Amino acid sequence: RYLPGMTDASMRIGWAVDEFGTPNDPCGRAAASFLEAKASFEVSCSKVVCSDPDPTAFVLLCNLQRGERNQLGWMFIERNHPGAKYENGVLVLDRAVVPMDNVFIGQGDGYRSSMTALLTGQYLTAACVTQIARNVAGRTAPAVALQLHA
Repeated sequence: RYLPGMTDASMRIGWAVDEFGTPNDPCGRAAASFLEAKASFEVSCSKVVCSDPDPTAFVLLCNLQRGERNQLGWMFIERNHPGAKYENGVLVLDRAVVPMDNVFIGQGDGYRSSMTALLTGQYLTAACVTQIARNVAGRTAPAVALQLHA
């Protein structure tokens, strides 16, 4: 349900990948614990958000723990999600319960392709560059409009 909005830009996505004080390594990411009774994951962490100053949803990278298994995955979290707070470019999750429908974990081709692209920085870099361009365009658009009408 999130991919159409990401594709047509009707949703503003914040990439919540980096954390304060963790190595630049996916294995050092926050952990989300599986809640069997709720068929969901619970996560508490602080993430630096890249790509959009006013996102409506976030793509969160974390370690998903199910019993003895620990697997890197990602999840979608809406800005108004219970337990989520976004302020000054930082997403803080405090025991946020994320349903399995919003969690991407597995070994299919789509999962491998998306994780490879995400971890090699292709999507993240594109998102950050797009936001920088939006910021520059927002600052220069009035000046350009004045020059065109002069």
